[in-house]
Amino acid sequence: MSVTAKSKLRMRRAGPIQADRPPKRIDKKKLIAMASMSLTQRECAALLGCSVDTLQRNYSEEYELGKLKCSASVRRKQFEMGMAGNVTALIWMGKNLCGQKDRFEATGADDGPLFQPVDRGDIIERIIRQVEAPAETIQ
Repeated sequence: MSVTAKSKLRMRRAGPIQADRPPKRIDKKKLIAMASMSLTQRECAALLGCSVDTLQRNYSEEYELGKLKCSASVRRKQFEMGMAGNVTALIWMGKNLCGQKDRFEATGADDGPLFQPVDRGDIIERIIRQVEAPAETIQ
């Protein structure tokens, strides 16, 4: 069998040689706009007519930029609401942006300490006396 006959036979067995598909062209501005409206990758892919894999593989930077724009818009609106006097927005911003937190303090009677200090030495001595004492005298 000749060399060309062998190569033709291999081609028939392996199937036709296929070139790679041309890359899917997506409007980057449209993707950024969609992500900035908090659409998921799945929703963006469906509207753009491509797969989620294509978005992740070729357009992840644009998608992330859109998500960052979305976060900035939400944060800006919360700031505006807080500055307009919305107490709930101010509390949320204080906790999330400034590291503030609620503090709870528990106190005992008459604003004293919750627990009274204990002399550990006295407790240890009582336990030792009970262990060393005969069984009838243990209370």
